[in-house]
Amino acid sequence: MSPKYTLTYFNARGFAETARMLFALADVEYTDRRMEREEWPAIKPTTPFGQVPMLEVDDLKISQTTAIYRYLARKFGFAGATPEEDARLDMIVECIKDMLQGIMKIRYEKDEAKQAELKKDLVENTLPGQLEKMNAFVGDKQFFNGDKISYADILLFNGLPGYKFIDVEIDYGKYPALKAVQDRVAANPKIAAWIAKRPVTEM
Repeated sequence: MSPKYTLTYFNARGFAETARMLFALADVEYTDRRMEREEWPAIKPTTPFGQVPMLEVDDLKISQTTAIYRYLARKFGFAGATPEEDARLDMIVECIKDMLQGIMKIRYEKDEAKQAELKKDLVENTLPGQLEKMNAFVGDKQFFNGDKISYADILLFNGLPGYKFIDVEIDYGKYPALKAVQDRVAANPKIAAWIAKRPVTEM
């Protein structure tokens, strides 16, 4: 008997979207439980660590975004085929998470002068190096894991557009391998079908 999956998050793409896309790629049914902000206080005590997204697999509750992504990727065949491939993908995912944390730090900084300082440092010193290194990791391959789409590619696809929320434009002309990965993910029929039907939200 197949497990029953429930993914709980706010009514937004956010940190749940990579998990949703993994379900779409795998053609696996799940309950996409989207809550409004006012529902969160009642739901929070039911989560393992007071955080969402939360994935329920029958009676098992999993929190922490990367734990959810890795579980689904390994369950559905979008992780590495060997420990070495897993380590490579995990490394890329941790780098992408570092990049996303940079976005969040700037987005939620209330002091405008400090925010401008953080943004300047990101654009001039941090982001170019991060993108260059990831671009080199892809190289002439189709995806981070060769010719096979993985959860790292999906996270990149969902993560890089986040820079628009801090008014930073990425010059993809400097990072053609990353642009190619983004285009290949978008062109995947199952991903495209999900994007076409998913709820329209700001984030």
